[in-house]
Amino acid sequence: MKLNIDYVFTDENEVPIPDYNLGKAITQALLATYSYEKDITGEEKYKRYELVQKVKSNGDFSIEEIAKLKKLIGMAFTPLIVGQAWDALENIGSRGRSEPA
Repeated sequence: MKLNIDYVFTDENEVPIPDYNLGKAITQALLATYSYEKDITGEEKYKRYELVQKVKSNGDFSIEEIAKLKKLIGMAFTPLIVGQAWDALENIGSRGRSEPA
């Protein structure tokens, strides 16, 4: 599934957040370290690196990869970004559209 990585997030008043899009949020979530992941393997880190490369090339994502992105975004961000990102990842309503809000 192709993602709209250029989707621009909005603040609580629906004002676009400058220079902040789905691609950046995904990349930040994938590259972050989380306190509960004390035993994360090099293999898992490499898989996340591969997903970052897929974001950069706007590749196709599997259902399993989308689930991983949702999980990591859910841990990395506030509800405002999580809600918009999850909608965009699921192509729900205006959040999945190709043009920014």
